[in-house]
Amino acid sequence: MSDAVALTVLIIAMDVSHPSLSKMQFEENVFIRPSFEAYIATFMCFLLALFAWGSVFYGHSVYMHALQQHHQWSTSLISGAILAFWLASLPGSLLLGAIVGRIGPAFVVFLGGVITSFSLWSLGQAEHPWHIYVSYILLGFCYPSVGAAAISVTLSSYFQKGFGLALGIAFTGASVGGTLFPPSMTAAILAYGFPQAMMMLGILVGLAITLSSFGMYLIRKPANHYQPKDSNVWRAFSNLVSNHLFWKVAVPVSLGLGAQVGFLAHQIPIMLERVDLVQAAYSVSLLALISTAGRLLVGLMVRQISPMLLASICYGAHGLGITFLYLADGIVASKQANEIRSLNALGFGNLRRRSGCILCAGLISCSGPKGLDVVVLSNEHSSQSKMIFVQRDNSKTMRPYF
Repeated sequence: MSDAVALTVLIIAMDVSHPSLSKMQFEENVFIRPSFEAYIATFMCFLLALFAWGSVFYGHSVYMHALQQHHQWSTSLISGAILAFWLASLPGSLLLGAIVGRIGPAFVVFLGGVITSFSLWSLGQAEHPWHIYVSYILLGFCYPSVGAAAISVTLSSYFQKGFGLALGIAFTGASVGGTLFPPSMTAAILAYGFPQAMMMLGILVGLAITLSSFGMYLIRKPANHYQPKDSNVWRAFSNLVSNHLFWKVAVPVSLGLGAQVGFLAHQIPIMLERVDLVQAAYSVSLLALISTAGRLLVGLMVRQISPMLLASICYGAHGLGITFLYLADGIVASKQANEIRSLNALGFGNLRRRSGCILCAGLISCSGPKGLDVVVLSNEHSSQSKMIFVQRDNSKTMRPYF
């Protein structure tokens, strides 16, 4: 639900900056009706999200493990560099809207793509700890120009109705990127080594984002695009931070998204306690794939119910998921009647033909120290099976949980 929460937060932020809620005054007829250019812009943003999220947002845990293996650096050292990435993204996030309003999104996205490409390449060439800090700071500083902020600012110029759905479609590229990139990068690192794989990734991301920015440059700019009458950035910033609705959104979101990105950055090292590297990479893909449904659902429902309520539901689902991840200790399945054998989180064995069981297992069972297990009981004389929950105690004895 991480990307669904991010989408909901963006729409809430748009509501916070609405004329009825803010001191900022905007021209009438701010949005034009969706046009052919609007759909092209949505596709370009989809492409941008695919490569930006796939290589950066969902790539942190891949890079963390690769740096640990390549340099024997500690988790805390690399986590500090990832923290520097998020801190470095703050200035760009605050100023991006004003910059895009002055020079347009195409050049901003192009420049961000160039820096992202260079940063990914330099991450693979790092030889000392301070090298990865420089790479992550550069990557963080430019990430808003290729991430959610750039996409939301770009699409807001084209849509009067269906803006939430347009964001959902564009951000589906993030799920596609999260599904494809982690296992692909892992395979490339195993085949070619970390430095060579990161060089290839940097070139690929640079070319793709350049193509996206070129598409944005070619399409017609809306006649009545989003333009504040007051172009003073600092006055607009002052108006924003003095708005209590801004803090109503910012404080809980900072806590919730902090928990999300913290888990995502460490997901592969956590999963490696139970599965191998390839399976751990596929667990990231599974998470990104499931988030597609959540994002599209949010895009459809955001105008039906309160965005605040929708965000609360998303955060509740995320908290429940993290709880299951902490409790889960693998999946066990029976190969014959009354026989239960251990089965790792993504090696489903005899369950491969039971798609429903596989889906539930993927959603519920990952890694964790102890607690809740998913058990599938099947009969060798029957095609039917049922799934129950059990709790494992310190003696490894299993007993029904519900």
